[in-house]
Amino acid sequence: MIIYWPVEYVDTTVQTSEVVEENGHRVEMSCFKRRRRNLYINTDTLVPRDKFWVDTALEYQKIVGDPKYLIMLRPLFMEGDWTKIKHDAISPVMTAGWYFENASGKQISGSQFFAELHGLPEMIELQNRILVPADLSEEQARASGISELVPLRPTDFNFPDPDIDILNRFVECAYDLRNSSLCRQQSALVLHSEKNTFTIEKNITQEQYLASLIIFRKLYADGEPANFKQAVKKLQDTRKVHHPLVDAVNRANKKYNALLSQKIIANCYAGHYVKGVLNGTWCPSCKELIQALFNVNCIHQGDKDTCELEQKIRDAIPVEAIVGFSLWLLLQQLCEPITVVAKYAEAILHTLGSLTMRPKSPDITNKELEFKFFLTKKVPELAEIIWGEHGCPKTGVVRYCREAERQIIDKFNLPQDYFSNMNIVRK
Repeated sequence: MIIYWPVEYVDTTVQTSEVVEENGHRVEMSCFKRRRRNLYINTDTLVPRDKFWVDTALEYQKIVGDPKYLIMLRPLFMEGDWTKIKHDAISPVMTAGWYFENASGKQISGSQFFAELHGLPEMIELQNRILVPADLSEEQARASGISELVPLRPTDFNFPDPDIDILNRFVECAYDLRNSSLCRQQSALVLHSEKNTFTIEKNITQEQYLASLIIFRKLYADGEPANFKQAVKKLQDTRKVHHPLVDAVNRANKKYNALLSQKIIANCYAGHYVKGVLNGTWCPSCKELIQALFNVNCIHQGDKDTCELEQKIRDAIPVEAIVGFSLWLLLQQLCEPITVVAKYAEAILHTLGSLTMRPKSPDITNKELEFKFFLTKKVPELAEIIWGEHGCPKTGVVRYCREAERQIIDKFNLPQDYFSNMNIVRK
């Protein structure tokens, strides 16, 4: 098999130009030459150990849709024309559009690639997607409100104990949401359409789905003691926060509120589905949809006004599957500003030595669980390779299974207890 990997890099020895869109006009800009590095692995030429790693990484990409383990194996890739090599199958490394390298083959970020392309000083990308020079002084960064380049110091913050408690509870809840099945599972909900009939397929259990919604409600509902609004209020208080992160928190809060107030039909994701089935001219806002569906269906029986709102929504959007799918799309979008604020809150608490949240293992998604079972069955294969490397002693393969587990954990940076409670077939 050939595994091929086209990678973009910048050739700084060749000057050229590109046409870009700027304020609705096409503008020609000078830049260096974009080039493509054609990388490949011919699995037929690999030694057994390397072939084991490559097969495992390729299976992870196939099951989970993530090429991260193949990226770890970058040193095994060669550069050249793989099309002239005899092969029985091919498979790509799926990194198009987000993986870049410099001329020497080292991975760089998208902002670093852009800076190299246009001959700019090293840049960093801010939360709002703006690129700024990485060598800005702290004084310049403070004056410009660039929180990413201003170190956090305990003297920048003056929170009383009740505020610390609220921020800790908010951070813990935000990370519970980020680690929940609803947010981590690739395509947790899938909308199917056949002959104008819509259905939802859940790639998580109903229990996981409801548990994720309950976590979100703690961050969303006004009556919750450590919700998103409460955390933002604390971090926006310039009497207690003397750091430009206030600007970043304000931007995240603005995005959060804009999403809630937006009509569903105008939402860049959910609107696509709602437009085709909307009955009449009235359309609920994202906030109204969340309020009605959470209170009536997910958490507890709502009051009369909430029940009437839910019925009004179902009359306007008469396809239940699209209503449920729209809710999931909205929650996905709201997770982004929540996570931004949570990262700042966590960093502040860590700086103050007041972070109480303990690391938690995220929910394992269905796809990751499928890969885990696959990898568990592969342990004896690596054990046999290790056994062969040791000269095939008479003690057999079984004594090398634990060593195989350890090597897999170390190779792919897996948790130390990754293979716990898994039934491994030992020879």
